[in-house]
Amino acid sequence: LLGLAALSTSEDEVNIAGNELQEMRSFYAAEAGLEAGAAALQDEYDTTGVPPTIMPSGSLAINHCNVSYVTVDDGAPTSRVLTKGTLAGLHSLVKSFTITSVAESEVENARMILQESFEAALVPIFQFAVFYGNDLEIAPGPDMTLLGRVHSNGNLWLQANSSLRMDSYVTASGNI
Repeated sequence: LLGLAALSTSEDEVNIAGNELQEMRSFYAAEAGLEAGAAALQDEYDTTGVPPTIMPSGSLAINHCNVSYVTVDDGAPTSRVLTKGTLAGLHSLVKSFTITSVAESEVENARMILQESFEAALVPIFQFAVFYGNDLEIAPGPDMTLLGRVHSNGNLWLQANSSLRMDSYVTASGNI
C-alpha cells in the first residue's frame, strides 16, 4: 500500500511539474508577443517620427506555443509636463497604447494572457538651451550663463577660463 501511495504521489508530482513547465513556456511566449508589439511601435516612431496609423498586430510560434498580439490606441495624445525621468519638467505630447498578447501551448493547452500599457512622449527640442547631435565642447572666453537644459548626443566637454554657469539639467549620451 505504501508503494502504491508513493507511485501515485510521484505521478501527481510529475504532472504538476509538467503543467508548471507549460505555464512558464506560455508566459514567456506571451511576453515575446508583448515585445514584438512594442518593437513594431518603436520602429514606426523611429521611421516616421509619428504614431502609427495602423496598430501593430500579428502572430508567431515560440516554445511550442501559438502567440497572437494586438495593439490598441488608447485615445488622442495629450499635452503635459513630464514628471519623471531625465526629461522631467519638459512639455511633451504623450500618446498611450495597450498591447495584449495571448499564448496557447500546443502541448497541454496552457493559456497565458499578458497586457502592457505604456506611453510614448514626443518632446520638442526647442525647450533646450543647447541640444547638440555629436560631441559638444563648451569653452567660453568671457563669463557665460546658459538658461535652460544642455544636452549632447555624444560626449560633453566643459572648460571655463572664466565663469561658466548652467541653471538646469546637463545631460549627455556619452561622458561629461
